[in-house]
Amino acid sequence: MADTQSLSDSSNGVDLPTEIYSRIIDLMMDDTQLPMPGQPLTEKQSSMLRSCSMVCRTFWELVRPQIYRVVVIKLDGSMKHINRFVQLLEDFPDIREFIFGLDFCLINETQRRSMDDDDLLIEDINRYNSILLDLPRVEAVTAQFKPLPYAWTGLSNPAYSQSDLKYFINPAIDRYSCEGVLRICNINGICTTPSNFSKLTLCPSLHTLRLYMFDDVETLEKYWEFNSSIQALCLSLMAIPLSVFFQVPNLERLVLEDAWFSANDSPMSPSPAASPLLGLLGLKELVIEMDGHRFNYSIPQFLSFARQMASARNVKALGNLNRLVLDLTFPEKDPWVILNPLFEDLESLQTLDIRSVYRSFTHVSLNPLRFRMLFINPLE
Repeated sequence: MADTQSLSDSSNGVDLPTEIYSRIIDLMMDDTQLPMPGQPLTEKQSSMLRSCSMVCRTFWELVRPQIYRVVVIKLDGSMKHINRFVQLLEDFPDIREFIFGLDFCLINETQRRSMDDDDLLIEDINRYNSILLDLPRVEAVTAQFKPLPYAWTGLSNPAYSQSDLKYFINPAIDRYSCEGVLRICNINGICTTPSNFSKLTLCPSLHTLRLYMFDDVETLEKYWEFNSSIQALCLSLMAIPLSVFFQVPNLERLVLEDAWFSANDSPMSPSPAASPLLGLLGLKELVIEMDGHRFNYSIPQFLSFARQMASARNVKALGNLNRLVLDLTFPEKDPWVILNPLFEDLESLQTLDIRSVYRSFTHVSLNPLRFRMLFINPLE
């Protein structure tokens, strides 16, 4: 890596202030969408910043916090990726101060290990976790399974490594949840245990949670207990007990991505009138991404529940909602049959963003004068 002290080392001999370097970086990143908190850089962003870091030391010092803000750790059973990451932090310990997020990416297992092999690697595992579990500024953890195509692995039945879950992902979730520092978590259902999940959802500092493919409804209903600190909830490809909304009174953002609601909620769930904590009443943003079949089945159920909660307090359902995003794929019938009654309650709605193959958006509910921002984007 270039180790030039500053641009004053170049032929023009001009020593530029740090603000100029920062502005150059901002201009370079202007054409790319900055990642959300807890999300890693895209390949384009990472490549751009790494190229910039090789120009001189000043650039390197400025881009390091962005490059290492969220670190992606690939786990394939071989531990080669995690070994490189730990070695980097051992060689450059100051990088630890830049890491706000850990993104554990389970990919296809490339090396099968027996229990004897695991025993031989305990010393390495302890070394890795002495660093992974002691990063001073971590506040976001992601754990996803992203299988590669079969042909890439040479395996007839690609799978993830159970050892990676046991030794790295589960301890990291436990550690940062119990420390009370975790603010953002994105997690796949296969990447956690019931005990792990319970510690996570009860973390007092957690405000953004994304759950993906939790398909064990009984386990969810048994362990689904959320801390009231949660403000943003994204539920993707999973069944949801409606009773969860009793536990998140501070919820401001809800994303439903091809999610559905479990038919039978827990018999211990309180009625809307009896519950001291009512979610959805403070909801400001609702994002619905569904195909037509699931939309027509799930949303009436959700709206009915929201109205029950609102009527228990003599207010309008979703009355504080100011942004609604609808991303509907192949609706089987006019979605406004379901949504029109909803618009009667949305007194605070300012932004409506519609992305759908359904093109007949001519109902009186969509009077543009009613919205501060109205986007209709028919999908091809």
